[in-house]
Amino acid sequence: MSAESRPAPAGSRRSSILVATSDSATRNLLRQILHVRAVDVTDAVDGVEALALARSLDLDLIVLDAFLSVMDGISVCGRIRALPEIDQPPILMVGLISERAVELALSVGADETLSKPLNPARIRGRTRALLTRRHRERRRRLMERAVEEAPVGVTLLDARSSEYSVTQTNPAFREITGYSSDEIRGRNLRLLTGPDTDVAAMTELRLALAAGRRSRVLLKNYRKDGEPFWNDLTTAPVLDDEGRLTHFVAVQNDVTALVEAPARQAARAIEEAVLDRTRELESALSGVEKQRRFAETILNSQASAILTTDGTGAVTFANLGALRTLGTSMSECVGRSVVDLFAHNEGVAAVVAGLSAVSPEHRLDFPMTTPGGARIYVGVSIMQAPAEFREEVSLIFQFRNLAETILDEDDPRLAGLDEEEGDPGAEGPSRRRGAGEAGDEAAHEEVLPDAAPGDQVGPAAGDLHAARHRVLLNLRYTQPPELVRTVIKQLAAVRGEEDGAFVRFEAEDDVPEVLLDRVQASEALTSLLATTLDRGGAPREVRVRVSRTEDAGVRGGRPGPAARIEIFSPGAPVGDPGSPPGSDAGSARGFRRTDLAAAEKLIEANGGRLLRPRPDAEEQVLTVLLRASA
Repeated sequence: MSAESRPAPAGSRRSSILVATSDSATRNLLRQILHVRAVDVTDAVDGVEALALARSLDLDLIVLDAFLSVMDGISVCGRIRALPEIDQPPILMVGLISERAVELALSVGADETLSKPLNPARIRGRTRALLTRRHRERRRRLMERAVEEAPVGVTLLDARSSEYSVTQTNPAFREITGYSSDEIRGRNLRLLTGPDTDVAAMTELRLALAAGRRSRVLLKNYRKDGEPFWNDLTTAPVLDDEGRLTHFVAVQNDVTALVEAPARQAARAIEEAVLDRTRELESALSGVEKQRRFAETILNSQASAILTTDGTGAVTFANLGALRTLGTSMSECVGRSVVDLFAHNEGVAAVVAGLSAVSPEHRLDFPMTTPGGARIYVGVSIMQAPAEFREEVSLIFQFRNLAETILDEDDPRLAGLDEEEGDPGAEGPSRRRGAGEAGDEAAHEEVLPDAAPGDQVGPAAGDLHAARHRVLLNLRYTQPPELVRTVIKQLAAVRGEEDGAFVRFEAEDDVPEVLLDRVQASEALTSLLATTLDRGGAPREVRVRVSRTEDAGVRGGRPGPAARIEIFSPGAPVGDPGSPPGSDAGSARGFRRTDLAAAEKLIEANGGRLLRPRPDAEEQVLTVLLRASA
């Protein structure tokens, strides 16, 4: 193997040619023919050496003699074309004499064939043509790699189409626009336009394409996801070898950062100023909120009830003491007229209307029915807020149920609670004590279902007046599970049963408190439980469950939290639900309306309701719903 080279012009790449022939005369002739400026010639004397050099050298052309030793030229050509790791050069096969041999050489990958004897001019001309094609192919691949790696979007547009459809795109274009090659190929770049694209710039672009000249425009384009970007678009014509216009190359450069930089800087300065001011305001508001919560905590811890109103008399704040005393909730209290909350008392109405001057010690004492249905004797102190707070707070009401602090049962103020003339139409617990139209004595005797007709379990007849006021003072917030446990314990004692094994009891943890008369509620639940036990079945088969629910059937039909007390009776009723006890209609009797009437009235008097079971239900369940009071 030998090699010769001559100096090449500065900046140019020398062509590398491999000449493989076993005939020394042919080899010398080819070396003389091909040894020109900027060409390096390498020799190979057999097929194996030619194949090894093709693997190791970056060749621009291979000239193979068909009659190589060790391995013939056609086999060497086929082996070279099967090498995937090399940049395949053109191959010129010489020495072929038959058409069959020429066809076979071309089929295995030869680019040109020449027969012997060799013509120097023909060899030189074909070599020059093959090298030129090789250099163009190298430049083309280099340009393709450059376009693929370019940091700007590059597309090739078909100038022969009236729509200038896209034929090729590079990865940067796909990254800028969000469109894949398949989505953009065959479509016009108008796909990137949107509502704010400049019409004048689009017109300039269309005129330049129609005239076949270069153009550069700045467009507001839109990505596939609809996000806008500023596109510095440059187009240039592409001509073929005959000078005909075939394509346009379009370069898209995302210059959004440059175009919007001044606006973004101004917006950022404004945003930072707003954020600083917002942080200052949030800090100030946080301090105010902490002070408000502190003041609210202090007010809620007060034993006295406190209300504040605006200039129209609407409640703006109520502490927990006020909500408990009035038997209402915060949502039902705030925004409501204070005159309405105090049962339209004339003194309160006169103060709110400005008809009565508010002195530093302005006091009012009067009986009333609370929004929660309780009869109380209220003592109210009314004060005006300081002048600097009049826009937010006009009047401050501090009040208590004086009945809770009166120890003398003959106090005339307690007697005022019995008078209905001062509050016509009121139907509080004092008017709804018993079942039907029974008198006070019947209403307040605590008679258990199994007690003898003459037995009096409740207060003695001589203490009925005192018992009446104790009932009034017994209107308190009550935990329903504790109330039911007390009823079960009392009924077990009357029946001579063990408290823990009398009935099965279940209670949830989140049952809300209710505001009711404990005596009336105990009497109603005792009656319902005793009636259930009298229907049949062992006491231990009866279940009582207390749970939380939402009830919309109380207080105007608005849904709200409530306590649900369910008394489950085993087995379905047999026979006529109206059959009297001891009849042969069946061992498990249905509930009679008369058995439940008295208990139902007591439950309704405390703002609740009783749900009866269907006679044909498999399991008979009495349900008591008591609405939470706050």
